[in-house]
Amino acid sequence: AAARGANVGRNGAGWRQQAVQLWNLAKSYGRLARSSPKVATAVSLVGVVVVGYIDIVTGDEISVSIFYLGPVYFAAWVGGIVSGSMVAIFSAYVWLYADLDTGNIYSHDAIPYWNTLVRFGFFIGTAYLVATRRRIQAELYEARDKADKANCAKSVFLAGVSHELRTPLNAIIGYSELLSEEAAAAGHAAKDRDLERIRRAGHRIRPTAVGSEG
Repeated sequence: AAARGANVGRNGAGWRQQAVQLWNLAKSYGRLARSSPKVATAVSLVGVVVVGYIDIVTGDEISVSIFYLGPVYFAAWVGGIVSGSMVAIFSAYVWLYADLDTGNIYSHDAIPYWNTLVRFGFFIGTAYLVATRRRIQAELYEARDKADKANCAKSVFLAGVSHELRTPLNAIIGYSELLSEEAAAAGHAAKDRDLERIRRAGHRIRPTAVGSEG
């Protein structure tokens, strides 16, 4: 009994290790597919074949229709409308093949083909919507990146302008205060008023320059 338990434990550990390896392999293929539209299209076509095989094996008892949308969605998201359209056409064909293989009886021979056209329209519409959403999202991300770069450039420009303004502005304010004191001591009230205007204007501008740098 102990030996059987040990064998079961080793077998269980082996299965877990194989499952982990398969999962890591699937993740690697997933990353590769997301990085290349051609690989994504190929993976999606294989996915359609798998769904079609399940559809044939299960027959009419279990519906797997919605699972055809997975490969179509993935191909359209990664590869765009072209890849999505290719997978949509293939999905409609595989669905028709599975439908005919199950031996369903219809009131007219053209009904399966009509159903295929309807399914293709549904698939191609899904591919178009997904590809459009992906394109809009990419454009929004690009616009956001451009706005961030423009904002950084504006901050750098304002910091430089603030530095260039603050130093001579402080000199102007200090020099006007010195001249104002000399004018007041000499009794030149008119010159003191003009210098006071200069000093007040400098004090109004200085917070703006300092604030731009911060």
